[in-house]
Amino acid sequence: MLTPGIQLYSLRNVDEPLPTILDRVANAGFDTVEFAYRVYEETDAVRQAIERTDLEVAGAHVGIDRLEDDFEATVDLFRSFGAETLTIPSLDAEYFQSREGIESAAARLLDIANNADAHGLDLLYHNHTHEFVDIDGTYALEHLFAMTGDRVRPQVDIGHVIRAGGDPSALLRRLGDVPQAHVVDANTETGELTRIGDGDVDLAAITSVLRDVGCACLLYEHEDTDLEDTAANLRRLCSE
Repeated sequence: MLTPGIQLYSLRNVDEPLPTILDRVANAGFDTVEFAYRVYEETDAVRQAIERTDLEVAGAHVGIDRLEDDFEATVDLFRSFGAETLTIPSLDAEYFQSREGIESAAARLLDIANNADAHGLDLLYHNHTHEFVDIDGTYALEHLFAMTGDRVRPQVDIGHVIRAGGDPSALLRRLGDVPQAHVVDANTETGELTRIGDGDVDLAAITSVLRDVGCACLLYEHEDTDLEDTAANLRRLCSE
C-alpha cells in the first residue's frame, strides 16, 4: 500500500514554527513527511514533534552543495529524525543540455551515492521540468538514470512531468524503479497545477502504475493550507 505524505515545502509560507506545522500535518491525516530547508532551524523541537506525532519520515530534500560540503553532519541530522533516504531536489538546467553535461551530473551524484551507501542511506533525484530535453530521442532525465543505475533512483514529480509535456505513466514504466513520487493535480489544457481533485489528470491510473514500479510513498507537493481535505483525497488515492 502507498503511504500518503506531504513534502513540507508545500507549507513554506505558513507563519508557524515547524514543530507546530508537524502537529497540524499529523492531525490532518498524513502518515509521513519529507523535510526541506526549515528543518535546520529547530532541530531539537522537530525531533520531539516527530516522536510526539508518530509521523514517519520519508526523507529530506538536501541541496547537493550541502552534501558535498558537510556530508557527515547533514547525514547525522537526518538520521536522528529517522530518515533513511536523501533526495537531491534539483541540479542546474545547464547539466541537461548535452550528454557531456549529464555525465558530469551523474558523476557528482554517484560520488554522493557512494557516501550515502556507506551510511546505509538511499539517494534519490527529484525532477523539475528542465530535465526533459530531448537528447538522441530520449529525455535527458532518463539518460541520467541510465548512467547512475540503481545507485541513484528517481523521485518522480508528477506535476513537473505534466508541465514539461511528458506522459507520467509512460515515463514511470520506462524508469521501472521509482521508490517515491510527488503528486499534484493539474489542468491539462493550461498546465496549471492544482490541488488533488481540482484538475483533470487521471491520478488513479498514474497511482496504479506507481504501485507497479515499486513506489512506497506518495508525497503531496503544492501550496495548500486545507490540509484535512487534501489528506483525505490523498489517502483515498493511495487506497484505490
